[in-house]
Amino acid sequence: MSSQLQTNILEINNKLIEVGNYIEHIENHTDIIPYTIVEYIENVRPNDQEVWIPFDMPFSTANTLEIKFQYSINIANADDRVFQLPEQQYSWWLFGRFQNKFRFSYGTSQWAKDATNMSSQDTNVHTIKANSAFYFDNTSKVTGMNFSFSQNMRFCNCIGCRLFYVKYSNSSGTLLRNLIPVIRKSDNMAGMWDTVSESFFMPDYDYGFIAGPEVI
Repeated sequence: MSSQLQTNILEINNKLIEVGNYIEHIENHTDIIPYTIVEYIENVRPNDQEVWIPFDMPFSTANTLEIKFQYSINIANADDRVFQLPEQQYSWWLFGRFQNKFRFSYGTSQWAKDATNMSSQDTNVHTIKANSAFYFDNTSKVTGMNFSFSQNMRFCNCIGCRLFYVKYSNSSGTLLRNLIPVIRKSDNMAGMWDTVSESFFMPDYDYGFIAGPEVI
């Protein structure tokens, strides 16, 4: 048996294990049945109305936040957020687009710091991770952060922003929240389902998000 064939068989076995784990999770979490899992949800806010996905936890650099996202369109000179705290005046911690580049700002005062090595905006799928450091697609952009905030986070106030998942874990790697995109079947509301607390996080307005393709 060739090494390539062995590799292919191993990949197939791993996929079968993933599918089995997924089915077991659904069977053990019957509350998710009223929801249809989709690949992503996308902000299509009308007339520049702010529409967020609210969250029930604040951020601490002792924990790790991980988000998979994509902008479906580039907008010249956009100023928007993939994540942010609600009170910028007293604490500054955000990621989004600004002056045609991705932007990460951080700090505990009104005059916060900006990461100066961010790339130009694009429409690719990216993963960002934040703890005591900030990573963009596994590349460290900022290190040495040490602070906690009292305000809860919020996500995706960006026209054309797609959320694929949001994970928040403690220093031991235990998931505190694991948000996946879904549609609530009763009213077709697009939002994020948390597999840890078994809660539905819906937009703070009754409109503004659409759902991507269903996960088959």
